[in-house]
Amino acid sequence: MTLAAAFPIHDWQFWVVTLIFLAAAAWLLKGVLPIPFLTKRAKAKKQTKRVTITVEGKTPDK
Repeated sequence: MTLAAAFPIHDWQFWVVTLIFLAAAAWLLKGVLPIPFLTKRAKAKKQTKRVTITVEGKTPDK
């Protein structure tokens, strides 16, 4: 028994289900594995915003 005989590769439904499975597996694994074509290419670095703490509108003494 060959691999081609084990899978119905001539059936279009086989290929549709296979593509859906591969897309779902990639979606599930994109957070776990570093898959370069699934991640955003240009990640913007989060810039920290400095704020001042106020109590009733006044800055407390240090």
